[in-house]
Amino acid sequence: MKLAFFPIVYVAVLAFLFGGCSGVPQPSSAKKEAADTAMPAWVAHPDAPGVLRAVGSAPRNFQGVYMQRDTALADARDKLAHKIAVVISAAYTSKLKADRAALDRRMRREITEVSQLLLHQSRQVDGYIDRRGRLYLLVETPDPTAVTSAGSTGLPPLETEAFDPAVLKKSRCYPPAVTGTVRTRYPLYLGRPVWFFRPDYLGKPGAVGIAEKEPGSDFERQKRAAEALAKADLAKRRRLQMDSQHRLMKILRHDIMGGTFDKRLQAKSTSRITDTLTRDLWLDPKSCELYLWVTEK
Repeated sequence: MKLAFFPIVYVAVLAFLFGGCSGVPQPSSAKKEAADTAMPAWVAHPDAPGVLRAVGSAPRNFQGVYMQRDTALADARDKLAHKIAVVISAAYTSKLKADRAALDRRMRREITEVSQLLLHQSRQVDGYIDRRGRLYLLVETPDPTAVTSAGSTGLPPLETEAFDPAVLKKSRCYPPAVTGTVRTRYPLYLGRPVWFFRPDYLGKPGAVGIAEKEPGSDFERQKRAAEALAKADLAKRRRLQMDSQHRLMKILRHDIMGGTFDKRLQAKSTSRITDTLTRDLWLDPKSCELYLWVTEK
C-alpha cells in the first residue's frame, strides 16, 4: 500500500508545483502583456479623418539612432506613397466612371506625379519605441479628397517625465564640467525627449538632428553637427512643401479633379525659412549621441 501510495503523492505534488499555478501570469509574460498594451493604437490602426497616414519601423541599428530613424522614415514613406496613389486613383476613377470615361496614359502620369508631390508634404507626427528597441514612426500628409482634416490633433497624450540632470552625472560621455551644462527643457517620453517623437511638438514645423560622438571630437563640435543636421532637415522639409504646393496647383488647376483637390491643397502663405530657433538639446547618457531640436520662429 505504501509503495502504491507514494507515486500518487509524488505526481500530485508535481502537478501542484508545475500546473497548479498555471493560471497566475509569470513576471515575464506580465511584462510582455503590459508592453503590448502600451503600444499606441496608431501602430496597428494609423488612419485618421482628413489625412493619409502610414507607419514605418526599424530595429536597433549598430550605427545609432540617426540611421534607425532614417530607416523607419523611409519605410513609412514607402507605404504612404502607395496609399496616396491608391486614394487619388480611386478618386479619378470614380469621377471618370460618372462621366463614362476611363484613365488614360496622361492621367496615370499625373496621378504618379501628384502622389509624389503629396509625399513631399508628409511629416512625422508621432513615434514609439517598444521593449526590444524597435522604433515606430507615424507619418501623415493631407488627404486631397477630404473636406475636413483632424490631423495630428487626434494623437493621444504622452506620459512624460521631467529630465533628471543626475542621470548624466553617471555618464562617461564627457567630464562632469561638460555634462553638467546640459539642461534639457522639455519632458522625456520612453527615455528620450518628447520632441524626438513629435518634432512639431509646439505646433510649429520642427526638425531633429542627431550627432554621434566621434573619437577626438568635443562637445561643442558634436553640438554644431547636430544643429546643422536639424536645420538642413527643416529647410529641406519646408522647401519641398512649398515647391510641391506650387506644382500641385499648376497640375490640378486644369484637371478634372482640380475643383475637389483645390479645397484641401490650397497653398497657404508659407514664408521661406530665414530664422530658426534652437529649442532644446539632450545627451544620451549611454550612447553619447546628442539630440538637438530646432523649429521655425
